[in-house]
This record gives sequence, structure tokens and C-alpha cells, in this order.
Amino acid sequence: MQFQLPSNLKSELITYDATLKVLAKQEEKKRSTTKGGFPLGKIPPLIPTSVVPFEEQEDAIERINGAYLPNRYQIFTKLINIDTEEEKRVTTAILYHYEQCWLAAWFPPEGDDSYIYGYAYAFKDTAAALKTISHYILKNRDQYTYQKVGRSHMYMHIKHVTKEDIIAGDITRHWRDLGAASYYQKSANLAKHALGGFEDALRNRIPTWQDTNEIFARLRVRGISDVLNITTPGKTYTHLDPATWELNADNFLKLCDYHINNINNNNLTVSYQYRKVAKVRHILDKPFFRKWINIRCQHTMDAFKNPETETEIEIKQGWNRIFALAETIAKIHDVWPDCPIDYYQTYANDLIHLRLRFHISEQCMYWLRHHMPVASYFSIIRKEFEAAELERRSMHNHDHNLGFHVYGLYTLEDTFSMLSSVLEDHFIQPPKRWRLSEFHDYVQAEAWKINNPNIKLPQDLFPNPIKVCIDGEVDWTFFQPIDTHQLGQWGQAVRNCVGSATHYAENIKKKKHFIVLCMIENKPMFTIQLRVDNASMSVTQIAGISNSSLTQEQKDEYTTAFQIALQQRELQLKQTNDN
Repeated sequence: MQFQLPSNLKSELITYDATLKVLAKQEEKKRSTTKGGFPLGKIPPLIPTSVVPFEEQEDAIERINGAYLPNRYQIFTKLINIDTEEEKRVTTAILYHYEQCWLAAWFPPEGDDSYIYGYAYAFKDTAAALKTISHYILKNRDQYTYQKVGRSHMYMHIKHVTKEDIIAGDITRHWRDLGAASYYQKSANLAKHALGGFEDALRNRIPTWQDTNEIFARLRVRGISDVLNITTPGKTYTHLDPATWELNADNFLKLCDYHINNINNNNLTVSYQYRKVAKVRHILDKPFFRKWINIRCQHTMDAFKNPETETEIEIKQGWNRIFALAETIAKIHDVWPDCPIDYYQTYANDLIHLRLRFHISEQCMYWLRHHMPVASYFSIIRKEFEAAELERRSMHNHDHNLGFHVYGLYTLEDTFSMLSSVLEDHFIQPPKRWRLSEFHDYVQAEAWKINNPNIKLPQDLFPNPIKVCIDGEVDWTFFQPIDTHQLGQWGQAVRNCVGSATHYAENIKKKKHFIVLCMIENKPMFTIQLRVDNASMSVTQIAGISNSSLTQEQKDEYTTAFQIALQQRELQLKQTNDN
């Protein structure tokens, strides 16, 4: 089945047609040597002649009229001196035809600073054009120049985009208004070479940020408040002049007061950052923190005023650190509202590098407030921070928004999460010591006890602990767990899954295997799983602390000690039978 394409569609799809592409190139070559063919329209030059001479524009218009679809564009360039020995060709203007419309874009001539760039449209007043050209362009056509060009009536529009236009919000890439894109085969060359080249040239002419795709972001900046997105004119902090406003502790706190007032008025648009600051405003107002904030504000202002600063984030990092510290203090303040200010001052450097992501229940907050001394909490923070700094883990801990490494207290978060869950229906006694690993294991063990009933387990192999002394120096103790809670406590002590995996306890009850626990010098060390088959006992699994594998030396020592323990158990049974 075949379909004969209409003439317009045939032209539109020419880039897919290998035969027509060859014929089109031949026709283009033929037209280039024949004057007078203007199927796309003989438009008047759109670019100021001070940028591109009249004759060059006329030649370009004629060439584009004779070009097949992918080549309907012209790039105008000039040579500039990079240094005394080298020259470089740069784009000064572009002209192209796409989707029934002509578009030109150019830069002002050297010495003219009255505008950033100019652009122009020209299109025929025909049904095809009015159907094809985007609504964005057509909606303002009553403001365009309307004139007769040759035998056609045309709309024309010329605009010089100034810095004031861009600051006021005109950040559209007008040189791309016709929608040509590199992912369309028909406009790939146009988008890559003409539009991309014009944009690259513009970036070299105006200040830009390297870390944003918005080409006019830096040009729009009137002051530090614009970089930090502090104000939206007419909507929020309106008593601020972006051109003169300086960032310092006083102005930061005034800004916070403004947002706090909005919070008190139930303004739901107040950002999460300021809601956190509102909780600890009285802390940040202390002399220590005013000085601390002023230092970060000065870092921000220095980066802003430095002409060599290339990214927005370099400026924002000092500002972001203020909010990061405020958020961390607010997390602690929620739990210990009476925490002495001295702790926040002493541990400020630790707090700024730690991310406290925990979300805990009201019951957990109450429990911590009344049982965990805040001094113990800060002691944990200091130890965790020092350990993290020593490890300096991988680069993924680097926070780009702050400019340094940050660390999460994952064990503490896990502990608080478990504690929140347990305290929903139960009360647990506080631990005797507030060391993080012990606190975590204690809460985990209590949680396990609550969620798992205590069931007696058989002790056929070692009904009582068997102690073995090797070479008169090392004491080994072997025993079987009395019940599931003891098994759970053991799992917490050696940090393996034997305590939480219910199938271990089930298989012990069904006498499918033994679980033997081993201590060395009264410290939990090994977990052993054994099976009996045809009067032979074999080890099916043995693991050390945190499921670690045994070294060959440990295996040899264990084999010797366990063999002695079996001999002692055999002797116990013999004495029992003899009696």
C-alpha cells in the first residue's frame, strides 16, 4: 500500500526521503546560480546594517530561499583578536526560516550597550502561516508592523531586549521562539550550529553562572537578596531594596522576624527553613551566634562581590550553613527545650556537620527528656562526629549546598525510631549507661522481647554451661540458650541475626539442629549451629561478632575447645548413668 504525499508534506518530510534529498540538493545548487527565486518570501533585511551589511543580508535571504529544509539558516560572524598573535571568529547574528516564519537575532555593534541582543520576526499573512506559527508569536500580531512586501502582505516585529527587560522578567530565549530543536531531523543542523552558536556567543558576552541552565540568571541579579531568593517583589519582604540590602546578622534576624510574624498569622506559604528558625530565634539572638552568623554572612558577601565567583552555590553555601545549624538546633530543642545554650555554643562545629534526620514520637520525646541527660546526647554527637571525620567516608557524604562533608547519625536514628515504636504501647526502663552502641542494642533487645513471646528451648546438649580452659590461660564457655529471649539477647550482643530470625528458634524446638553459644573470657564471641546425623555431629554454620568468619587459627582453637567440652559432657552423662 502506497500514499502519494501532497506537496507541502513532501517538503516537510524531505529529510526522511533519500531520493528527494539528492534532488533537493541539486535544485538548491541550481537555484544558487539563478536569480529571482523566493518561494519563502523576499523579506527586507531584519538585522541592523551596523551589525550585518545590507548586501550580506540580501544574499543570505536569497540563499535561504533556494535551500532545502535543513539548511535554511545563515550564521553571520566576524574575526576578533584574542591576543596579539591569534584571531577568533565569533557569531554576531543569525537568520533562519522555519515553520512558515523568518527569525533573526543579533548582538549590538561594538560600543553600543543600550541592549543585550535583538530579535525580529517576519511572516506572511496567509492561512498556512497563521495555522503553523505558534500562538506565542501570533497572539501579539496586532502590535507588529503590517506591510506589503512584493505581492505578499507580511507581519514584521523587531525588539531590542535590554537588561531592564531581563530584570523585569523577560528571560525567554527569543532566538528559539520558532521551536526548532536538535531532536527534530529537519531542524537538527539549525539548532546545533545556528541557535547553539548564538547562545554560546551570548554566554561569552554577559555574566552567567556555571551551575544553572538559566542563561540570564546572573544578569538579573540586583543584589545579594536576588541570589539568595530572599524576596519576590510585591509578595513577601517588600521593605527590602535588593540593590542596597546587605547580609549580616541584624538583617538576617529581621528577616526571620518578618517570617515568624507570618507564621503567627497562619501564613502557610512561609518556608520550612524559617519555620525551623522560628523555634530557636531566641538562641540565634545570643552574642555567640550573632558573631557566628556574621562570619557566614561575610563569607556569602565576599563570594558575591568577588568577580571571579563562577557559581551561585559558592555564594549560597555560607547562607545555607546558617539554616543548617538552625535546623539541627531546632531538632534538639524539640526534645530538650531547657537545654543550656552553652551546649549549642560548644558543639556548634559538630552540629553543622551532622544531619539529624530522625522523626520521633511525642512519647519518645517525653521519655528522652525525662531519662536521657542532654549532656549524654551531646557526648554521643561528639564521638560520632569525631569517628566520622577520621573515616571521612566516601565522597557521597560531601554536601554541595554546604561545601563540606556532612554525616548522619544512622545508629542513633535507628535507636530513636525503635524507641518511638516501643513506647507506643510499652514503657521501658532507661539503660544504665548512655553509650550509643549499648543504648541501641538495649532498645533493640527490649523491642524484640515485646514483639516476641518468651518460649522455653530444649537444652539436650549442654543443659548447664560447660567451661573449658586451654593451656591454663583462655577460658571458653559453651551453653545452649534457655529460651527465645536469651537467644534474642545473644543475637543483640554478637550483632547477628540469630536473635531475630524466628526460624532458628523454631528449628531448635523441632530438634532439627542445635544452637550453641560460645564465650571467651566471659565475652560473647561465637554462634554455632550443629546437626546430628548417624551419630555424627557436624558444624553447619559458625559466625563471630557481626556474622564475621573465623580465621584458621580461631577454627583450630574452637575445634580443640569444643572437643574438650563434648568430652566433659560425656563424662557428666556417664557419672549420671552410673549413679
